Amino acid sequence: MRLRAEEFRPRAGRHAFRVVRPRPALRHTTLVDPMRDWGYLVGDHDGLARLAGLFSFAAYSPHTVVHVPLRQSMPRDVPQGVPVDLVLVHQTLGLRPSTWPALRRGLIQGVPRTVRTDERRGTPPTGRTSGSGAGTACPGPAASSPPSTPGRCSCPARATPSPPRP
Repeated sequence: MRLRAEEFRPRAGRHAFRVVRPRPALRHTTLVDPMRDWGYLVGDHDGLARLAGLFSFAAYSPHTVVHVPLRQSMPRDVPQGVPVDLVLVHQTLGLRPSTWPALRRGLIQGVPRTVRTDERRGTPPTGRTSGSGAGTACPGPAASSPPSTPGRCSCPARATPSPPRP
């Protein structure tokens, strides 16, 4: 999936960060204050699909902060509460919540970019499923259960199917 975005390079103290924001903004998607009781995420198909792509991009871009401004969006149904923005950060970046206001103030002039998410990252290679459930990677020669389809596992111990019984 390709997403249009703006890239910013704000500084917070002596550290520079890469901040990406979707362009255009998600118009019919909103997030309502998740700190009180429980929050709401409301959106249309396009907005939620783009938001899923931004989550994927943030998960596989450990040096990037993804800022999704949702406060000014126009939701179809307005839930009770205060609308808030969403900030997606990989935990290895170590961005402290107290640093975010300084970064947000630095989001002045962005450069148009296209970011790409790779949907194949979350699926196992073809033919490597175990018998315990679809979509789980084969654990290798020490597998306790045979593959669900004989001969489909590409582990060294199970690379060839057993010969047919007479």
